[in-house]
Amino acid sequence: MKLSEAILLGSTMGPQAFCKWQTEIGLGGCALGAAAHAVGIRIIGHHSVCDFVAQWPFLQTYERCPVCPVGADLLHIVTHLNDQHEWTRERIAEFVAKIEPKEEVNGKLDKRQCAGAGGNSDQEGTGTAEATQSEAYAGLSS
Repeated sequence: MKLSEAILLGSTMGPQAFCKWQTEIGLGGCALGAAAHAVGIRIIGHHSVCDFVAQWPFLQTYERCPVCPVGADLLHIVTHLNDQHEWTRERIAEFVAKIEPKEEVNGKLDKRQCAGAGGNSDQEGTGTAEATQSEAYAGLSS
């Protein structure tokens, strides 16, 4: 499933959340939280970043925010649009659809390689660190 499709599907499952992956009752979430819910990615702190990149490798590509001068990898830009500009998940899905690969790409990324993508996976890939979305993306400014 393409990321834009997953965001749209997940957005039908609960209310939008800001500055966190999912709502307290777990039914809603930010744009990435909605996508995770749609494809069954379990949200567990920094380890979730590895799962997103493994599912949609193009999230590592550099993009510019369409609203302000911020530039970062697409994973951070999606989070930025959700949290700082409070775009709807549907609008974020439209933005993603314009830049995601036309062919569905489901790459496989060893979780030990995720340290550079914002993850802190342990050797076995079974970490249980809990983190808020803002902790996972502490370096991104609005």
